[in-house]
Amino acid sequence: SFYISANTALITIGGTIFAIGSEGELWSKLVVLLALSVPGIMLNVSWGKMLQSYYLNNLGKMKVLSLMESKLAACLYDAEWKAMKNKFNKKKYVSFTENEKTLPWVFGVFFGFVDLFCLIALFGPMLLQLFK
Repeated sequence: SFYISANTALITIGGTIFAIGSEGELWSKLVVLLALSVPGIMLNVSWGKMLQSYYLNNLGKMKVLSLMESKLAACLYDAEWKAMKNKFNKKKYVSFTENEKTLPWVFGVFFGFVDLFCLIALFGPMLLQLFK
């Protein structure tokens, strides 16, 4: 919830700053949006790396459990995974980690578009003047 809260706070602050004030302050508003989106991208890269780390950690734990179970009479964890991935199961199993890994990308792409918009708005007119 930390990452969603932090992303929401950055978006809210950026939207509020852009919504208040006069149009004459457009340059400073764009600079502030740009300044907020850079930490937003960094935050989401961190979030994605953390999720990947958790995924690998849990994968290692499941391998250890599977090895331990192979020495026992019943292999309950292995049976559970086989049942979830059974081709006759009507609902395809998708891990929570796989679903959750899309959120940092969604927020990261959003902040990337904000950066692109701000850069075009800030420097586009100057570039057009250079090519005239």
